[in-house]
Amino acid sequence: MPVRPKLIATDLDGTLLRSDGTISSRTIAALRMAERQGVHVVVATARPFRALRPIIDETPFGGWGVCQNGAVVYELSAPAPVLKWELAHEVAHRIVADLRDMAATMTFAWEAEDWFGCEPGFD
Repeated sequence: MPVRPKLIATDLDGTLLRSDGTISSRTIAALRMAERQGVHVVVATARPFRALRPIIDETPFGGWGVCQNGAVVYELSAPAPVLKWELAHEVAHRIVADLRDMAATMTFAWEAEDWFGCEPGFD
């Protein structure tokens, strides 16, 4: 008897999403069937949740989202994160200073749950 998976974890870009940013009806049907059979569906992405939300709103998934390179975990039906691991500001500043010592022309950007920021010159 074949072993049925208990979890499907999938990336978005280049994996679940087609090149136009949509999910095929065949993929949606397969994931719906998996969920009906008790398989947990987890979306894993480097994207922040605010960029994941429109995709989730277009799909039937009710599972979990691991966002921002693993720093934030959401239950997709909930408005706020279940878990998050934030880098302390002092640590971030120290890392930036150390990196600037190695490459003075480096520019930085940062993500939070609901906003993006960057230094001038960040491309």
